[in-house]
Amino acid sequence: MKLALVGNPNTGKSTVFQKLTGTSVSVGNLAGVTVDVAVAPCKHAGAESWLLHDLPGIYNLHAQTEDGRITQRVLLDAQHEHHPDVILLVADARTLQGQLFLILQIRELGIPCLVLLNDMHPTGPSRSELHAQAQRLEKDLDLPVRVMNAQSDNPSAWTTAWSPLLAAPKACAAIRTVPASLEAGVHALQPLVPQSTPGLLCHLL
Repeated sequence: MKLALVGNPNTGKSTVFQKLTGTSVSVGNLAGVTVDVAVAPCKHAGAESWLLHDLPGIYNLHAQTEDGRITQRVLLDAQHEHHPDVILLVADARTLQGQLFLILQIRELGIPCLVLLNDMHPTGPSRSELHAQAQRLEKDLDLPVRVMNAQSDNPSAWTTAWSPLLAAPKACAAIRTVPASLEAGVHALQPLVPQSTPGLLCHLL
């Protein structure tokens, strides 16, 4: 199973990758670019079938940098060698508001997704408050949301907690009906971004 770690830069996704894989990394070179995608299997019992792909950090799917375009291509092209079966979307739990746009865009791809709220900071809301926030977000997004700490958590606890969710991943409930006010724009964009879903095109307008 291919799992793509996606998120803003500096949210801890590479730390998650390193702890799950033991940093025994092979690198997938993407043709024509100088940026790499780190690829390695999970080393923890019960999750050996997980193949982790650490994609370059992005703020949204409107890629303006080469790093961002790599991640965009991987996620939009179902035939891409790194295209995931499931997305692990790592977000900074303390600055979540600024990351919601990316979460909503990822949701529109229709790829099964697990949102991971990384408790990165020693001050701020308690872990119980973050769990309550995760429950509200899960209800609003109709996506599984979990709280974790990339630095201090035991990764074996992650595999135990996430395995049931990943064994039968639920596809995101993407937008299928385009609002009438956006129909013309979506129709014009479709040939330019043929891999996009209607919902993602709505976000681009």
